[in-house]
Amino acid sequence: MIRNMAHQRSRVGPSPEPMKTVYSKRGSVLGPAGSRAIKMEVEKLRLLAPSQIRKLLEDNKSLAEIKAIIEEDENPSFIYRGEIWLDGMGYKLIGIDLACKEDETVLKAELAEFREGIWSCTIGNIVGHIETRENTKSAEGKLVIDDGLFCGSYTVLLDSLPKEDLAR
Repeated sequence: MIRNMAHQRSRVGPSPEPMKTVYSKRGSVLGPAGSRAIKMEVEKLRLLAPSQIRKLLEDNKSLAEIKAIIEEDENPSFIYRGEIWLDGMGYKLIGIDLACKEDETVLKAELAEFREGIWSCTIGNIVGHIETRENTKSAEGKLVIDDGLFCGSYTVLLDSLPKEDLAR
């Protein structure tokens, strides 16, 4: 039954741990066909080993106690997953490197495209890459798409964030 359920795509907004939206931006790209809208979203997922979960459940602790124990972990493991939409067409972000420093946020990732029912990265095809740099003065970057409908090099212009929102 679970196998037949439709997968719901994440949307911008708060979500319960262990998954949290950590980067959400809108803006525009300038390239071969003029200006286009872009939307980006990156989620951070906390990884827990099944044996760790099993042990916590066997100890008959309340959900609040289990949550507190998990949050106390000094070296948690995380992965990032994300997507961008360019004029409504979705691309999956692969190999996301998101670095948040005191006054700057840098995002680097490769792009995969949904083709013929599968993501292009599952068959070894990366269709492009993106790099954005955001600080108190600007929020911009480069997007290169090597294949498909939006093939070309683009300049990315993102809506800026106030300084206090840059350090997460």
